[in-house]
Amino acid sequence: ANFDLYGYHYSGWTMTDARNVCPVGWHIPTKNDWMTLMVEAGAPAEDTLNLSHLQTIGTQELTGQKLRGTSAGGTDDFGFNALMGGRSHGAGQGTKDLHVKGTWFFDMQDPNSTNVGGGEYFRIEMTTSTNHVQIARNRRKYGTTLRCMLDAPAVAAATPGCMDPDYTEYDADATTDDGSCVTLIDPCENALVLGSIEVDLSTTTLTAEDGSASLTVTTGTPTSLTLSGINGAPDYTIAQPATIDGIAAGSYTVTASDANGCMSNALMLIMPYSLCCDCGVSDIDTDGICDDIDNCTNRSAANHNDPANGTCVFYGCTNTAAANYDASANTDDGSCIIYGCTDAAYMEYDATANTDDGSCATLIVAGCTDPAADNYDATANVEDGSCLYYGCTDAAYMEYDATANTDDGSCTTLIVEGCTEPGADNYNAAANSDDGSCIISGCTDPAFEEYNPDANNDDGSCSTAAFCSPVEMDGVTYGAVEIGDQCWTTTNLRTTVYADGTPIPNVTDDNEWTTTSTGGQSVYLNDGCTNPTNANCLLWYGRLYNHHAVTNAAGLCPTGWHVPTDADWTELTDFVASEGYTGNEGTALKGTESYHWHNGQGNGTDIYGFTAVGQGYRKPDGSWSFTGAQFGMMWSSTPNGTSAWSRIFRYNWTHIVRAPQPPNQGNYVRCIKDALD
Repeated sequence: ANFDLYGYHYSGWTMTDARNVCPVGWHIPTKNDWMTLMVEAGAPAEDTLNLSHLQTIGTQELTGQKLRGTSAGGTDDFGFNALMGGRSHGAGQGTKDLHVKGTWFFDMQDPNSTNVGGGEYFRIEMTTSTNHVQIARNRRKYGTTLRCMLDAPAVAAATPGCMDPDYTEYDADATTDDGSCVTLIDPCENALVLGSIEVDLSTTTLTAEDGSASLTVTTGTPTSLTLSGINGAPDYTIAQPATIDGIAAGSYTVTASDANGCMSNALMLIMPYSLCCDCGVSDIDTDGICDDIDNCTNRSAANHNDPANGTCVFYGCTNTAAANYDASANTDDGSCIIYGCTDAAYMEYDATANTDDGSCATLIVAGCTDPAADNYDATANVEDGSCLYYGCTDAAYMEYDATANTDDGSCTTLIVEGCTEPGADNYNAAANSDDGSCIISGCTDPAFEEYNPDANNDDGSCSTAAFCSPVEMDGVTYGAVEIGDQCWTTTNLRTTVYADGTPIPNVTDDNEWTTTSTGGQSVYLNDGCTNPTNANCLLWYGRLYNHHAVTNAAGLCPTGWHVPTDADWTELTDFVASEGYTGNEGTALKGTESYHWHNGQGNGTDIYGFTAVGQGYRKPDGSWSFTGAQFGMMWSSTPNGTSAWSRIFRYNWTHIVRAPQPPNQGNYVRCIKDALD
């Protein structure tokens, strides 16, 4: 057959179909893909720009000859093997130009198309009698051959970060430097660490400088020690190593430095004096008030020597938003400076600012700022509520405009409510506003051939039962879908009785499940799925049956239906494959909801409404396998020696596996309607 050599013809709609006619990982070549191929085959780049009808590419460079297969009179320099498969012009017109011309659609519409409604796409065209490649327009309903192109490989994402180990921001996992290296590692960090400083001798009087102390060093060797006086105490710098003496009474911050200029951590030293006051305790701020009765011992406070002994007062700006905020202040002195625009006539006005910083720039212009308004003021920057919207303001008229606030006299057509559907039994020709009162008589039952989806009033015309319609059994109604010439249920079976009403034993004991030679059923994990709940698990996935139940003479499916044979399953998958899903039959038949397959990791598209699902299966020994909706095992009624044929769906497979299973395995069941005589 010609299609064995040239392949099928496909219409232009195939290019934009999201299901992709090409294999997974491949795609129909785009305009850019084709033009890249032309340049690789020697065509000048300028030939591939500004494409138009009957434009030629690579005439002098023999581009067409290089791409044609040898059987088509080409040299096939690159192994592309372009063949002359002709093209189709629609139903009844057959194939044109077979053996002499090859055509391929690509994704660019002709901007100069004169076809009514548009729809003409460009195609690549090669012939046995020319050496160039030609661009021509083609209606989407016509057919050309197709080529597929491998998708470009995914590029691993770069990991940005600091790649220099000399910086604190260094990231060992980074693969590309993003400029985040900011802070060089400090060579002095932890180079010099002071442990403690303790008083050896207190000063003898308030003014005497005869106190001494001892320093311990945890890390490093200090060469200089600095005592910075607090609350008015003097400062000292003492070379190290040396004794620390000659210190006056007061509080000090103690730091040290080493030969490399590295600074240490800071310590606190309080040097008391022996006779600071009558009570015989220290006087940190040397204000003559003993510390045990002094509420403010900080000489920097405004009231450090106040005999009233109030809490320390530190004046300053206490507003954190101010430019001169003082974190040490606890009493605001009115000095806060807040910069901003202080003129309320400007858009930038800041009501909290007290010092103008020159940021006032845009003078306020009040007016209508809505461009849709009839009095829109393009110069206004503040809406003042003056916008006017002309239109019909009376809701009793067809012309009513809910956005209008000023009537312009355009109300002309009074609303007349009624049924506006011409095909309705009570159609009102005078009505111009449908009030939902339309009565359309007809068959309203989808189970009949006469079913009219538009009808809302059943007139008794339902007479011929539809071949494929929902069916009820054991209190459950199963949806039905027609696929090819077959009618299948759209959910897994969950009946607890055979077609004649005989109960099917619910076998929960593992040993009984293993040894039984009669029909049995169970819900997954006996008490239901671990996730979702038991009720939803039964609703979504159905019951598991052994093969003895499948072959029971009483019938497992509703009357007029049967468990599919192996041949029934094959007919289904062959039909799906014939519609362009070869190798992807499983994907086309599987459900798409997140609970259908493995927490939303399934690849189903459910094109036919078959909605295959599965939670796992029950092994012949009674145990359970593949929790989490990974597998769906479905019985056929056809034996295979001591086993029976089944079909296996998996959440991430694109295909369906045909495999024999032992009769004591628990699988799911779908029902198929008996063929009409």
